[in-house]
Amino acid sequence: MTQDIHKSMPDHNSWTEFVMSWDDNTEGVTDMSHLLSKPAGAKGFIRIVDGHLIEGEKRWRIWGQNLCFGAAMPSMEMSPIIARRLAKFGINCIRIHHADRPFPSGLLMRRMKKGTQDTRALDPEAMARFDYFVACCRENGVYIDLNLNVSRPFTSADGVKQAEWIGYGKALTYFDPQLIFLQKEYAAQLVVAVVQRSGATQKVEVG
Repeated sequence: MTQDIHKSMPDHNSWTEFVMSWDDNTEGVTDMSHLLSKPAGAKGFIRIVDGHLIEGEKRWRIWGQNLCFGAAMPSMEMSPIIARRLAKFGINCIRIHHADRPFPSGLLMRRMKKGTQDTRALDPEAMARFDYFVACCRENGVYIDLNLNVSRPFTSADGVKQAEWIGYGKALTYFDPQLIFLQKEYAAQLVVAVVQRSGATQKVEVG
């Protein structure tokens, strides 16, 4: 005789509703921000010692999250709220991913018409938002992992040969002279600007 092991699904509609407000930054026992060193970088660069990440003289463990596309460029009003909220959950590092795209999806100059202009300039509004968000994260002890080459839509106006064929240029970005030049140019513009405007004092070299 076969025993019926299947059980009916619970009535989810009868469960008590549990809502976590996205902007709840009140202090309490669940606030983990006290575990973060503030501001981020106050103890110098994160170093590697004996195979471990070190902040100052103590072991540093990453509790991180991704922010992709325009999520890394919130409004001025939302930036301090988001940064504080991240810190409340103990998040100490944010990976900025897919930011090398035209605004509002990224930091590059917004496009008037697809494929007709280069991708060599940063959008002023995007940079203003990003700079302030980085500063808010730093103030709350949240480090930034900035991915410099992810999904940049290279165009012929960038001086890239057969730009319409290469997509994001993966692999080609390692040895094509023009793509290497464009990556260095973008990194220099972006990293130096962020360091200068976010209040960080460490020297940054791009080469």
